[in-house]
Amino acid sequence: MNKAPSLSPDAVSDWVDARAIEVEFEYPVSENVGGVLYNYLFFREYRISGGKLDPDPIKLKEINLIRNVKSHASFQFTLTRNQFFPADDEGCNGLFTHGEYFQKTDTAFIARFFNNRLKSFRDFPEWFA
Repeated sequence: MNKAPSLSPDAVSDWVDARAIEVEFEYPVSENVGGVLYNYLFFREYRISGGKLDPDPIKLKEINLIRNVKSHASFQFTLTRNQFFPADDEGCNGLFTHGEYFQKTDTAFIARFFNNRLKSFRDFPEWFA
């Protein structure tokens, strides 16, 4: 995911296809697509916010085993990124305006593995609750 923004679309497609990973949630991507096209765009664009590339690579903050039964396992993992937030000159009724800035953000996911291979993952905001 750290290298994907600088790779060609075909290279990202090949990487995703070789791993057969399914992204099971909807993060905003640049086009209104679904299915496997969404997976390609998610991996290419995850490090891009407000049209700007994160200045730092994504880091794995934590990983926790949720369940392991035979050859199936579920893990929670959290990614940290230095995300761009565009300026908001209008704010809420003229209040709480801010310029553009970068901020470290954490996003939790839950992943499904089969035979030690990542099969799918989805957003897991409940982890922080």
